[in-house]
Amino acid sequence: MRFALLTTTFYPILGGAEKQLDLLARGLLGRGHEALVIAPLVKGRDNRVDAPYAVHRYPRLRSKRFGLRWHARFLDRLHREHPFDVVHAHGAYPAAYMAAPFALRHGIPLIVRAHGGDVLPGEAIQRSAWLRWRTRTALRAADALIAQNADLDRLLGELSGHPERVHRIPNGVQVPDIDPAQFAEPEPPFAFTLSNLYAKKGLDILVDAWSHVAPVRPGARLVIAGHGPDEAALRRQIASLGLGNTVTLMGNARGDEKDRLLASCRVYVSSARREPFSNALLEAVAAGCPVVATRTGGNVEIVDNSGAGELVDPESPRALADALTRAMGVPRAPLSRDERARRVARYTVDATLDTYLSVAEQIRATA
Repeated sequence: MRFALLTTTFYPILGGAEKQLDLLARGLLGRGHEALVIAPLVKGRDNRVDAPYAVHRYPRLRSKRFGLRWHARFLDRLHREHPFDVVHAHGAYPAAYMAAPFALRHGIPLIVRAHGGDVLPGEAIQRSAWLRWRTRTALRAADALIAQNADLDRLLGELSGHPERVHRIPNGVQVPDIDPAQFAEPEPPFAFTLSNLYAKKGLDILVDAWSHVAPVRPGARLVIAGHGPDEAALRRQIASLGLGNTVTLMGNARGDEKDRLLASCRVYVSSARREPFSNALLEAVAAGCPVVATRTGGNVEIVDNSGAGELVDPESPRALADALTRAMGVPRAPLSRDERARRVARYTVDATLDTYLSVAEQIRATA
């Protein structure tokens, strides 16, 4: 099959949605299918992608409200040049809204994977009645809907009016080849999180919690990797709490540097207020990290199924501090690759790809 993977966010932008689309495209190629990632041009950045699949760049969206379907006319040209068998919209809005008329026009099955922020109540898109209507229209047109967790499963069924078309497919993860002896746990130890610096990630709660951990665990550090619009506010918060010597905002971490941090931290923490399915938390579990995570969205499923750590209530700095204090007091036990693979057996890229291809073949056969 030839898959058109339409997204409105992709590399060089870094995040879980971008990572999951990259893994999907690579996985499809590995199974003998064709995949074309169709992504916007990111202005002022190097848009080249070191990948085995092809990437078509379309002009960046000037608005997420006006002219979207007119903007998506390039899909017709790409289809004429090399016809698609399945269209995958990576995002309920605006990607699915752009792709739905094209799929209907050509009789091509449409798969929609919602990110979470595009369909969750209270998020920007769902606060607008107009965009909420557009999202519902796109979801109703889909032949299959992908939900990463149980809450999204129910929500997509309600929004689309077709709960029978919703399929549970969590994010996929690769088990890294980390030699436990390669990275020694430093002394003093550190807690680590990898996150975009947005309010919904709850990093202000984490910094507040760390102000209670630091006096109890002298010398222990908190390392926050990532970037985003809340960086300045977080730096002010760190300074106001006198945590400049114990909390580090290090910017992005990727590749070998990310592997080193995951392999050597004492605990990985996810402090999100809302989290459909955290790619970073899943990578931490696959790397053998003990974890502390908030009881929200996919965090619950990941921690419960892996047995990797402790869940705490969101919006509770005190509960988060207590869990981190406990975790920081227990030296980390290195896990073999086989042990780590068992933790994430249901979340491997191969496992999620099996389900995805089964769905794609099913809807193509009935189209």
